[in-house]
Amino acid sequence: AARERREVAKMLEAHAVLIAAGKLAEASVRAVCERGESAAAFEIINLRNGLRWLAEFWGLTKDARNGKRAE
Repeated sequence: AARERREVAKMLEAHAVLIAAGKLAEASVRAVCERGESAAAFEIINLRNGLRWLAEFWGLTKDARNGKRAE
């Protein structure tokens, strides 16, 4: 049960990070990743930004692994 609580807490934290990325980034990531929709050309920048924020949160970028945050 403790492991599940930690995982839920981490997912909620990731959701907060996505919200901090901005409304358009959040909407684009959720549309593509949760609903399987295709991103329109004008949404690609928003999608990229939202995914970048999540990748940094999960420690999947070089900067994140070095304790830096890309702007």
